[in-house]
Amino acid sequence: MKAVSIDVPDDLVRDLTMVIDREIVPERQIDGSFPLKVEKAVVDMVRGLKFEIFANEHPPPHFHVTTAVCRASFALDDGRVIKSSGNTRKLEKQVAYYFSENRAKLIDFWNNSRPDDCTVGPLVQPF
Repeated sequence: MKAVSIDVPDDLVRDLTMVIDREIVPERQIDGSFPLKVEKAVVDMVRGLKFEIFANEHPPPHFHVTTAVCRASFALDDGRVIKSSGNTRKLEKQVAYYFSENRAKLIDFWNNSRPDDCTVGPLVQPF
């Protein structure tokens, strides 16, 4: 079998990569199209922690972490707790470590999941 190579626009590659990596399944519309609109997606799951970023969010840029017993939102700029419910003391320590190792990954996901009409735009990567 002969390999074939075609040029694909960068935005299509980004969208398809997101669909494959995040196992997002777009819903078929009445007109037969499959618009890619991500409401929320799991960025990572580590030791019972589910890291999520929602598409159409409010400021400040943040991510959500849930466990079986608690949940919290953390700022993307410095990892501080924005909002929490349940006993989050242990969660906060675990997230602080994860954030120190994966901040760039979280920011990339945030930036790549912003819809055009989102009130909170992309976040500049720190050096």
